Amino acid sequence: MRFKDNSDIEEILPSWASNLANVELSKLSDDILIFPPISRESTDLSDDQLIFEFKNNKYRTTNIMGWLGKGNEQITIHSRFDDGQNDFFLRYMLEKVFDANIVNFDLSKGRENIFDLLPFLLPTYLENALKKGIYKTYVKKQYNDSQVRGPINIGQYIKKNTPFIGKISYDIREFTSDNNIMQLIRHTIEYVRLTKKSIKFPSNLIKKVEEVTQTYQLIDRNKILSSNLTIKNPYFCDYNPLIRLCQMILRHEKVSFGDDKQKIHGIIFDGAWLWEEYLARVIDMALIHSENKTCKSPIKLFQTMTQGKNTSYYPDFYVRNSLVLDAKYKNVTSIKREDRFQIITYLHVLSAHTAGVIFPSRTATDWKEIGELSGFGGNIGKLSVSIPQKLEQYSLFKDKIHNEEILLKECLSNLI
Repeated sequence: MRFKDNSDIEEILPSWASNLANVELSKLSDDILIFPPISRESTDLSDDQLIFEFKNNKYRTTNIMGWLGKGNEQITIHSRFDDGQNDFFLRYMLEKVFDANIVNFDLSKGRENIFDLLPFLLPTYLENALKKGIYKTYVKKQYNDSQVRGPINIGQYIKKNTPFIGKISYDIREFTSDNNIMQLIRHTIEYVRLTKKSIKFPSNLIKKVEEVTQTYQLIDRNKILSSNLTIKNPYFCDYNPLIRLCQMILRHEKVSFGDDKQKIHGIIFDGAWLWEEYLARVIDMALIHSENKTCKSPIKLFQTMTQGKNTSYYPDFYVRNSLVLDAKYKNVTSIKREDRFQIITYLHVLSAHTAGVIFPSRTATDWKEIGELSGFGGNIGKLSVSIPQKLEQYSLFKDKIHNEEILLKECLSNLI
């Protein structure tokens, strides 16, 4: 079954899919990978977002795209800006965002191709988890020396110290970062480094993992995979999606994915996040991308108190004293009141002369001015980015959208 995002569902959903309606993402099974990973520090993808919404006796998709399956049944949710059966736009955004040249990737052709994408997600999941620091836990370790710090291990003592040589075998529980969780992450990194050499990991993160897993040995991989690797400490809950991803990569679950017919599996993406990240790579150095709330040094416009909590506001793309744009993954016929007030605020705080929204469209790539502001002045408009339609070959789609990207940069140069 195939559906467009943000659209009404006319077909009858399988019972397992209808059971997902109005279920928050944070309550989904660990077998459904969510991207970007949900974090308490990031609101790019909120944990109360849904895959399917059931309202007024009708099912509807949301901004979520991707693949879901149970047994031999499969559901594909593709971009509503994709025309046809090939999902070219979604595929192109994934390649751009993850810097992945996935030649045979085709979302419409099933789970085998989809799970080729998993290793490309690893750097982001790793970065998200390590924001909390290196995970430590108590680990049982065996020692054989003269400084006894725990219960004596009689069996090991007889085996290693007969005749007596001045050492005693004993066991001890140590609070350490060299544990099965960190070892699993190290094994996955080494595997991806070997099999997907084009994937780039942040060097500082790799160094941290290597420093705490100096006992790493390739021969231990199966033993690590077979151990219980769930973290219950709520502070380190962001590690659990990373653990699940590592297990799927190392177990090659794209091959044995359909074995458990009772589980719902899948990989889903937030369309709004994907669109913004795609634009960031296309626009490149033309505008500053503040990456919303997760930027290391964003421009914070202002804070308000919402239900007793500080809420910060950030622009998506901007050039100080010049231009500010807010990315919208939706068809913008007119700028809604809330969005209009938002970009006007951005314009005045950044002392810009132009502000607007940037969105995907089936029409031409073009800037349309809506009007001029009174008071402090400034222009408001909307920038559409044309998504090629009705093409049979992915290579043709790439050529045409590349031309649209050139037009987009020209529009931005004129606005700046």
